[in-house]
Amino acid sequence: MKKFLLIFSIIYFSGCSNPEKQTNNNSMGQKIFNSNVSSFQTKFIMGFENEDHSLIMSLFADSVKWTGPDKKLLSQSSSYDEVSNAVKGYLDLYENHSFKDAGYAGGNTYRYNAETSSSPNGVRIYGNWYHTHSASKKEVSHKWFALLRFNKDGKVFSINDFFDVTGFLSQHTETN
Repeated sequence: MKKFLLIFSIIYFSGCSNPEKQTNNNSMGQKIFNSNVSSFQTKFIMGFENEDHSLIMSLFADSVKWTGPDKKLLSQSSSYDEVSNAVKGYLDLYENHSFKDAGYAGGNTYRYNAETSSSPNGVRIYGNWYHTHSASKKEVSHKWFALLRFNKDGKVFSINDFFDVTGFLSQHTETN
């Protein structure tokens, strides 16, 4: 019986692993993913924090397709110039930008009715944006989720972002 328990324990514990603790052995893929995340942080987040339109736009390829929260369907997109104008609009309307509680993920292990991918060029980002409305000085925030796809040059060629626009805008008129 002791022999059985020992063998069972060895098989059980050697076969179990915590998937959250597994590491990706593809070091080149990990480097590309880390580079993409770093590029987002230094160009997009720091660009907003410093209100630097050029820095923000340096993240995007000229051919970028943006599906923002104003689009009804994922098949609808905006161009580089429309992204640029939207960024200018945010920078004009808000100040004191910060992005907190960020999470980053790439690739996917499980997919329903689709192939899995270990590509480091698709980066899912989530977190909380905080801004101050420039005219009213009202502090506003919103949770945010985005899927960015990077090309081989490290530029974003596709961005889908999601947040509750109505909830965000309602904060501008809320009274404390």
